[in-house]
Amino acid sequence: MADGHCLLMRMSLQQAPPSPLWPPGVTLRLFDTADATHAYALLRETSADDLLDWPTWQAQWHGNGEYDPALCLLVMDNDGLVALAQGWTSGYLKDLVVHPRARRRGLGRALLAWALHTYRQRGEASMDLRVREDNYPARQLYQQMGLHCLGREPC
Repeated sequence: MADGHCLLMRMSLQQAPPSPLWPPGVTLRLFDTADATHAYALLRETSADDLLDWPTWQAQWHGNGEYDPALCLLVMDNDGLVALAQGWTSGYLKDLVVHPRARRRGLGRALLAWALHTYRQRGEASMDLRVREDNYPARQLYQQMGLHCLGREPC
């Protein structure tokens, strides 16, 4: 990741999280290997400073022991991939990104709610994620959804 600090955030899953409310005009599907180039392009557009080069990213995405395609949800609209959430099997939400053209429609909130529900259904006690300290919109969303800060660390 780029220089700066990240916050480690957590939400307990003892109580049911809010249900995902998807905006109109989107379709959902789980990740497939054929989606890798589109997922990488979206990540590059939304977090280029933090993104590994293509071969390293692809190897880490699929080669990580915590990778599970059932924990990667893609959100599509008429123009293609607009958002994705990817989690690891340890209850850690690795990525949650929304294309700039699709922001402020509730996709981030819906993806986060989906991830929380998915982890709860899998029996996880909590879900963790990291967010850049200077990413105020994401931090605000996570706090509104009930995540709390566990600590601050270099990114």
